[in-house]
Amino acid sequence: MADIFKSYFRLIVLVAFVFLLPVSCEKEYEGRIPYVPVNINVVVSSYIDLNVPGNYIYFPNYGFAGVILFCVDNINRTYYAFDAACTHDISSDCSLLEEGAIEGVVATCPCCGSKFILFSGGSVFNGPAIEPLKQYRVQVLDNGARLRIYN
Repeated sequence: MADIFKSYFRLIVLVAFVFLLPVSCEKEYEGRIPYVPVNINVVVSSYIDLNVPGNYIYFPNYGFAGVILFCVDNINRTYYAFDAACTHDISSDCSLLEEGAIEGVVATCPCCGSKFILFSGGSVFNGPAIEPLKQYRVQVLDNGARLRIYN
C-alpha cells in the first residue's frame, strides 16, 4: 500500500512539475502598448509645473504615444511617468496628450472614453480599458534637481 502511495505521489509531483515549468519560463508581461526605448533627462527647475502636486508635463516625441510626467508629491520627490497611449484603444493617433484629455488627476481617452487615475499609478477608473496606463521608471537625481525617465 505504501509503495502505491509513493508511486502516485511521484506521478503527481512529476505532472505538476511538467505543467508549471513552461509557465515559470515566460517573459514578464509588458502590456498591450508596444515597447519603445525611453530615456529622458529632466531639469526640474525648467518646469515650474513639477513643483505642484497634481500637475504634469508632456513629452510628445517619446514612448509610443508621448510621455506624461506627473507630480505626485514634490516635497518627497515622487513622480509618475506614463505612456500617453490608452491601453484599450492603442493608436498613436489617439493619445492622452490631446487638449483637455487630462483634468485634475484623471486622464480620459478621447477615443474610447476610458478614464485613468494618475495619482494611483494610472489605474483604470472607468472602462472599457482594463489595464492601467503603461508606466515608466522615474529616477530622482542630484537631490531632486534632475529626473531620469526610462524603461
